[in-house]
Amino acid sequence: MVGMTAMPEVVLARELNIAYATVAVIANYAAGLTTGVLTMEAMMETTETAMQQVHRVLEATIPLL
Repeated sequence: MVGMTAMPEVVLARELNIAYATVAVIANYAAGLTTGVLTMEAMMETTETAMQQVHRVLEATIPLL
């Protein structure tokens, strides 16, 4: 993933002995890596679908913590 990092948060959480997890959503595969035209509408649609999946993952995971 380009331009995405959780490194500062991970280091701080470790120093404070805090459990930490990251969930990432890829909204596009970058220009030139797909055959289609990259549009904002397509990225928003992908993000909406992915966020529904993220919600399901969190709803299933949080009660286990």
